[in-house]
Amino acid sequence: MSFTQENKTNIRICNGCEKRCKLGYYEETEQEAKARTTSARILAPTLPVKRFVWPTIDGKQIISFFDKYGEAQQCTFESEFLHLPYPHKVREYKRKILEKAYEIAKLCDHYKTR
Repeated sequence: MSFTQENKTNIRICNGCEKRCKLGYYEETEQEAKARTTSARILAPTLPVKRFVWPTIDGKQIISFFDKYGEAQQCTFESEFLHLPYPHKVREYKRKILEKAYEIAKLCDHYKTR
């Protein structure tokens, strides 16, 4: 059998258990960002609306998680970096978000070390 990636069966996938969750990221919409900051903008109406991106595991946004030491961690990336005019910088940023998804996936209760 020769090497193939036609089906991409091992791309952006956690292989820690039989569920094989898909790894990705979610960028919130402008509307979601406005809704999230509504109360803060009442106090400071000139506050800019900032959009965020979160890694996803099996479609679930990972906004926070416990690291391997049991410490709570926030996991938020700024959306503006996905829209830079430099494709290599955008690719690098997406990779950083996906690396975080891989790191967090290894902390899942279902993850089995081999």
